Amino acid sequence: MNHDDSSAFGDVTKSPVDGDTVNDVLEAMFEVYPDLRHELFHAGMLRENVSICLNGQDTRELADGLNTHVRAGDNVSTRERPTRQ
Repeated sequence: MNHDDSSAFGDVTKSPVDGDTVNDVLEAMFEVYPDLRHELFHAGMLRENVSICLNGQDTRELADGLNTHVRAGDNVSTRERPTRQ
């Protein structure tokens, strides 16, 4: 499992981490990069200008969202998304 932060968030580029779900992968990343949590979430909610993607697909579009199961070789990434005007 790779976390690929290809956005402007933090200094993480690629880090192999273990987890059963996207959320587990994020929690593993927060253990290593605690400031990343604040950059991605506010008051426990994913920031509106942030997308967490599984293999390029925004988790907001997945039925289980951040609770979507991941498999070996999957890629969890973050990216900025435009905010609504």
